[in-house]
Amino acid sequence: MRKPLPNTRYITLADAMRRSTLSRTTMWRMQNAREFPESHKISRGRVAIRESEFNEWLNGTWSHKPPFRLLRPKPRFPYPSNLVLPVPSWRPAH
Repeated sequence: MRKPLPNTRYITLADAMRRSTLSRTTMWRMQNAREFPESHKISRGRVAIRESEFNEWLNGTWSHKPPFRLLRPKPRFPYPSNLVLPVPSWRPAH
């Protein structure tokens, strides 16, 4: 989490929803895709967006950052994809 910049104005997500007509879920999805300004935790239970970034996004002049996450998730197991794991020979009791 970045520290807030001095003299920076923030708007709440409710204000951003009213001004952009986007839902909270759509904003969250766009933030994950880096197509919408990042939200910042202001205090416990309070999240807001920098007003300057939001206004740039509304005007179409916001330059978003490239995604930092991998497009494909890492595999959960270190097994190769063509490996067939043995199936237990016992049957569960009914």
